[in-house]
Amino acid sequence: MDRDIFNYVYKNHKREMGIFILVPRIGELRAGTLIAEIGNFRDFVSGDKLTSWLGLVPNVYQS
Repeated sequence: MDRDIFNYVYKNHKREMGIFILVPRIGELRAGTLIAEIGNFRDFVSGDKLTSWLGLVPNVYQS
């Protein structure tokens, strides 16, 4: 499965892979898995929307 993820990522998202690998504590496997899970980055209007979708930004529910 790892090989399939890497083949997909390096074929379709080489630039994104290079960016993710620069983040501390994100190795090649984790970066590839994140990119494969996200799919098309253009589905997100902004970085805020992407980080919220990933669950990295806490939601506030109040009226």
